[in-house]
Amino acid sequence: MSTKRPAKPKKRFGDCQECLVCGGKTISAHLGMNVCRACSVFYRRSVGKRVYECRSNTGKCEVSKGATCRKCRFERIERLLATSGEGEGKKSTDDSSPDSLKELEGDADHTHRCEASSSSSANECATAQPRQIVERIRSSYKTMCQIRLTSELLIRPDPPHPLLMNEDDCPYAQATFGTMQSSNRILLTSILGFGKSAFPELADLSKQLQWTLAVNFLYRFGPFESSYRADKLFPQYPDRIFAGFTYWLTHNYDEHYFSDCPNPIDKEHVMSSMHNHCKTHHTNFRTFMRRLKLTETEFLYLSALLFWTTDNLDVPDTLSAIAAQHRAAIMQELHVYFKEELRMDNYAARLGELLTAIQMFDVKNRRSQGKLRVSAAGQRVLRGQLRVSCPTGRSAAAGRVMRS
Repeated sequence: MSTKRPAKPKKRFGDCQECLVCGGKTISAHLGMNVCRACSVFYRRSVGKRVYECRSNTGKCEVSKGATCRKCRFERIERLLATSGEGEGKKSTDDSSPDSLKELEGDADHTHRCEASSSSSANECATAQPRQIVERIRSSYKTMCQIRLTSELLIRPDPPHPLLMNEDDCPYAQATFGTMQSSNRILLTSILGFGKSAFPELADLSKQLQWTLAVNFLYRFGPFESSYRADKLFPQYPDRIFAGFTYWLTHNYDEHYFSDCPNPIDKEHVMSSMHNHCKTHHTNFRTFMRRLKLTETEFLYLSALLFWTTDNLDVPDTLSAIAAQHRAAIMQELHVYFKEELRMDNYAARLGELLTAIQMFDVKNRRSQGKLRVSAAGQRVLRGQLRVSCPTGRSAAAGRVMRS
């Protein structure tokens, strides 16, 4: 006589409930309600540990199976829990095991793991490949920021305590003529390290070409980053813009700005000229950034594109070709970011908005941008004050900041 036990009937997805979060199929209830295991594990891994950005900057993204905004997905779960009265500590028997959690463990940049109907497996997972370019940019930019922050604070007459030398506790101060000169030298120096770290191939170029790229990037990146950071850190002060990493200024130049200016000048004339010029640019840059609402990742991709934008530069064809290859690789990864990370099928409009930043901060506006970053208190005042020569001894583009 056979003692073999009868097989248990398999649960079919056709008999399952729809996940209240993503709309996928779920066999068991999780978090005390009809939520799929992928969403429940996503929630437990995120609560109290991660802060997400809304992919549309509206907080109203549609949450659907396999295509979702992580911030809106997380907040939808929070609302459901608040309505049902369930707490984050409640676990169902299906998703509390170590094996279950390990199965869905992965990098924070991986895409939403979804449950799909399949005869061979109940769970089919789709993950995005790590975005190598932007992660190098992220790491290199973080290092550059730390160098600039520490350097600027250490040369202050009364530097803060080392424990306060971080972005959270940073004592931002109003810029002066002298602090802007120092800040720009620090930025230009840190750009060289940033370029080699983010793009290792840069080290293979001659020092002359490395310097040309660094100076070109300074003109573009300076006003771009200062506007971006000012919009994030000074939303209540629309007339402020960064004049260094730890210094800000407005278009209303006053006696404080000229307090450490080494040359005797007609302050009233210079202040009037600078006020009229910078008021327009400050307003335009801040308005542009406020409308664009860049996420951190978008900011990093645009920074990379700005680095390799060599239009209007007198450089060898080999460097132009290298720059074109880098821009193509960055754009390809940006497309992948929109399609696989954000799950956006129609992102052409957003991409077009981002690329307007390349034009907005184009080096063709070098003269106006130079005044913004170096704050030329009249070309007569600053001529020769920040001449930066390239390693070969020939005057580089940075020296031309002071020229009309």
